[in-house]
Amino acid sequence: MPFDGTDFQLERRRDRPRTGGDAVFCALFLVIALCLMLMPISAAGLVDIVRYLEGS
Repeated sequence: MPFDGTDFQLERRRDRPRTGGDAVFCALFLVIALCLMLMPISAAGLVDIVRYLEGS
């Protein structure tokens, strides 16, 4: 007989509390991801720009 979920007790999982560092890291990651998607240059081009700026 297939499982129909009658009297099924799901154990509740404790979620870990969010720290301020996690929120900042997620926001920074989101901003960087959006910038890379919207920029018309590739990742290799971005590396070239960084190397050029480091050299000057």
